[in-house]
Amino acid sequence: MIKSVGFLAAFACGGLAAFSATLHSQPYPTRPVRVIMTVGAGADLMARLIGQRVGDAIGQPLVTEIQSAAGGSIGAEMVARAAPDGHTLMLTAASSHVVRPHLAKNTPYDPVRDFTPLAQVAGTITAAAAHPSLAANNMTDLIDLARRSAGKVAYGSSGIGTTGHLAMEYLQILTGTGFLHVPYKSGSQSVGDLVGGQIPLSVVSLSPLIAHVRAGKLKLLGMTTTQRFRVFPDVPTVSEQVKGFEPPPAWSGYFGPAKMPEAVVRRLSEEINKAMAEAEVKDRLEAIGFVVLPRNTPAEFAATIRRDLDHVGRIVKAAKIQPE
Repeated sequence: MIKSVGFLAAFACGGLAAFSATLHSQPYPTRPVRVIMTVGAGADLMARLIGQRVGDAIGQPLVTEIQSAAGGSIGAEMVARAAPDGHTLMLTAASSHVVRPHLAKNTPYDPVRDFTPLAQVAGTITAAAAHPSLAANNMTDLIDLARRSAGKVAYGSSGIGTTGHLAMEYLQILTGTGFLHVPYKSGSQSVGDLVGGQIPLSVVSLSPLIAHVRAGKLKLLGMTTTQRFRVFPDVPTVSEQVKGFEPPPAWSGYFGPAKMPEAVVRRLSEEINKAMAEAEVKDRLEAIGFVVLPRNTPAEFAATIRRDLDHVGRIVKAAKIQPE
C-alpha cells in the first residue's frame, strides 16, 4: 500500500512538472490576447495605440475589454484569477492598483502578490488650475493666500482619494495650510464649475483643462509631475515650488497574473516599451495630457509599485482619510 501511495505521488508530481514544462515550452501567443482595462480617462486611446503595435509584433490581436466598475477592482480580480499564460493582461492605473488598497476595506486582490508587472507606460498629469479672478498665479501665491484665508480657499477634485485630492492633502501637511475640499464625481464637472466661477481652484487631470487654458479662461499654477511638461513648458511643477513635495503616483501600466513564464514576461515588456518609444504614440498621448515614461523593466516597475504603496499609505495616514 505504501509503495502504491509513493508511486501515485511520484506520478502526480511528474504530471505537474510535465504540465509546467508544457506551459513554458508552448509558443506564445496561440490565440488573441485579452486586455482588461480597469480605467478610463483617455486610457482607451493608449490601449489602441499600444495594442495595435504589440499585436502586430506578436502575431495575435490584443482585444481590449473595459472593466472599470468598482474602482477597477472587478477587472483586476478577473486578471488575478486568470491563467498565467500571457493571454489575459491588464491595463490599469496607480489609482486602482496602489491607491485603492489604502481606501477600500475589501480590496479582493493583493497588488503585489497577485500580479506580474510588465511595463509602466505613461503618467497622467494632474494640475492645479485657477479661475482668472483668484489672487494667485503660482503655488507659492496659493499657499500664501491659504494662510491668510484660514482654510476658506476651496478647491475641486474628481473625488476622494484621487491624485488631485492626495496631492492637496500632502501639500497641506508640508505647508501647514488648510483648504476646503469639494469632491466632484468627475474632473470635467469640477472644471465646468471652475470655468463658471463657482469654485476658484481645481486640482484634476490636465486633459479637461487644456482647451480652457489655451482659451485664456483658466490659468495653471503647477503640475504634479517630476519634470515640466513639454506642452506647457513655462508652468513649473509643484515640486519646484514646494520643498519636499513628492507627487502622488499617477501612472498607467500593464500587468499579467502572478507566476507568468519569464520568457513571455520579457517579450511583452519589450514589445510594450517599443510601442511607447514611437514618436506618434508619444505625440498623441501628450496631446491629451499624458506623459510617456522612460523605458523600464518589470523589476523596475515592481520596485515602483512597492515604493508608491508606501508613499500613498503615508499620505492617507497623515491626512486621516478613512477607508470605506
